[in-house]
Amino acid sequence: MRYTLELNEEQASTLQAALEFFARMRIGQWEELPRACLDINDERYAEKADFMKMHLLSARRICFPELSNTFGHSYGIGKFEDADRAWEIYTSIRHCVAWAHNPKGGLAVCYDKPFSLRGNELARCTAKKEG
Repeated sequence: MRYTLELNEEQASTLQAALEFFARMRIGQWEELPRACLDINDERYAEKADFMKMHLLSARRICFPELSNTFGHSYGIGKFEDADRAWEIYTSIRHCVAWAHNPKGGLAVCYDKPFSLRGNELARCTAKKEG
């Protein structure tokens, strides 16, 4: 089966963020959670983030006992097939959006050609101007 999904700019941005977030959570990069859930403009942001991180490390030890007791250590790519697949779709969308916004390209990783972590066919993403 083949599926086609047509997204507007905001939807593509939301899907990118969701795929990246899922992949990072799945490989143990739980330090991303406070940034995703807390308001950075909250005067108690740092206090809340530190509290969350303390508890997140405890929870992460239950799920991933092989990981160290500090953030900055994760499984990385290649460990979980679902995380790899999400990352591949994310990078395909990221690449397409980057080139659509800046056809001359650039040096950021978003301009690098996506690749499959497991040798699978990549999701195809194209951009077209509306109207």
